[in-house]
Parts: sequence; C-alpha cells; structure tokens
Amino acid sequence: MTTATIIAQGKTFTNFIGKERLLGKYPGAVVAYSMRHIGTSYVGPLIRVRRSLDSKEQDFYAVDGWVSVSELKAFAGQGSGYISIWYDQSGNSNHAIQQTPAAQPAIIVNGVISSFGSRMCAFFDGVDDFMPLPESICALFNSGNGDYGIYASCLYGLNITANLFALSSKTNPDPNQNNFMMYQTNRRSKSIGMYAQNYNGLANDILSATNAASNRVYGICFARENMQMKLIDQGGSKTEAAINIGPQNYKLVTLGSMRRGTNEELTVSDIKVGEFIIYDKSHMSMSEEITTNIQSAFS
Repeated sequence: MTTATIIAQGKTFTNFIGKERLLGKYPGAVVAYSMRHIGTSYVGPLIRVRRSLDSKEQDFYAVDGWVSVSELKAFAGQGSGYISIWYDQSGNSNHAIQQTPAAQPAIIVNGVISSFGSRMCAFFDGVDDFMPLPESICALFNSGNGDYGIYASCLYGLNITANLFALSSKTNPDPNQNNFMMYQTNRRSKSIGMYAQNYNGLANDILSATNAASNRVYGICFARENMQMKLIDQGGSKTEAAINIGPQNYKLVTLGSMRRGTNEELTVSDIKVGEFIIYDKSHMSMSEEITTNIQSAFS
C-alpha cells in the first residue's frame, strides 16, 4: 500500500478546517468566549445553560456557526436560562464558570432570547450577575510590561458606570488601589475607556471619543504594546497613552463586575456581552481588522 505525507515537516498547512473563523484568521488567543463558533480545533459546546424550570443544565453547541436560538427556546420553554459555563474556544480550557445560580448571567428570559438585535448575548443584570475567570489569566497582566490585546462586543445598560472586565489584588487594604478595570463606561461623561491603578495609587486613563449611549453595541479593542495603551472603538477612533503600571499581584478576574481590593467588594454591571477575547501577544498591527470582524458579526 502506498502512503503519502499530506503536510510536509516544517511546513504550515494554510487550508485547514476552521480557517475562516476568527481564531483561524487571528491565532494566538489565550481565552475566547463567544456566542458564535470562532475556534478552529475546538469542537466542544459554546455555553452551558441552567434552566429556571427545574435547574437542569445542558451544553449548547454551534448550529450554523452560532448557539441555536431554537434549541435554547425548546430547552427553557417559557422560563429563563442562565449561563453556568462560558466555554473557552482558544483550546486553553480557560472556561468562565459561575456555580452560584443567582450570579449567573441570563441568555433567555421568560422565553425571550437576550440579544443585540438578531445576535444573542449574555445579559449581566447589574444586580448580582458576574462570571469569574481562571486566576491564570491574571498572569498576563502581573508582569507589568507584557503585550496583550483584549477584544469584545458589548452593550452597556443603564448603570452610571459599568465594567466589562476587571482585575484586582488581594494584597492592598485600600479598595481604590490595585484595580485594573477594562472598558469602564461613564454615561454622564459619555466616554468609554480603560482605567488602571497601580500599587502606589497612580492612575492611568485612556478614553474613547465615541459616545457611550446605552443603546449602542460596541466592538472595541484595548491593546498594550511596549508600555503604550491603545483603544480602538466602534467608530475607528484611536487614543493612546503611556501606562506606568509595574508588576502587580492580581488574583481576582471577572466579567460583568469589578472587585475592589482585599475586601473583595463586588460592584456588578448592567451589560450585555456577545464575545470576549484576550490575546497573549501583541496583535497591534491587526487590531483594527479583528475589531471590524467582531463589529460585523454582532451588528
């Protein structure tokens, strides 16, 4: 029998299944949560949902590239469904897991899918919902000078301030220090930005020029390269600022909330999230492409 080598040693196979998906075009993600199938080698479920009827849980896979609306409705009936696990499609198994039922974000409420128009999303109610991420994610930020990119599709609610993503430390008794809050919006000043505070209380801010109206879906990127912050928002505007944050000791990392210092006080956010990705290396040159991809998918 004759055999053949399909992929030559030392060569990169560029026509693989899943190449057209986001992580196929832009590999290197350390964590990737989404309501669409963005992973390449990942073939597992996208989310795990607990229904209000009897607290039964079920995994949901991609159907035609997205979590199936019809399957969710069939599972929840006229009740509600809440996300207990948001699976990481990067292949690194950094799943976001919320075991406390009351704190789980909704995906369907009384038979109605939580959505950005036609695209479904996780709904954090601003009362008690949040999702903790693995502590290993903190390692990306603790070095103080690592390059990374954070990308998301989100819709802020009616809270005066809200946070998509936040890290905090357990070492400083001052709740206003050792916080690292991404994509903090302030509807009074109509700005979306990033705020960081280091161990000496030195604050660094970077703001978007985009109006932060509560009814607008945002596809945004925050990236750090060579100690420089850059924010790319829905309108394509860019702002940059130096970031002088040294080595940190972040231990708590969450979606949909902010935790403050060693007292671990939780401040939750009224926010919808369709996709959230962190890259472990600089994608600065591709940031606009990635942001455009996310915007297009969730528009």
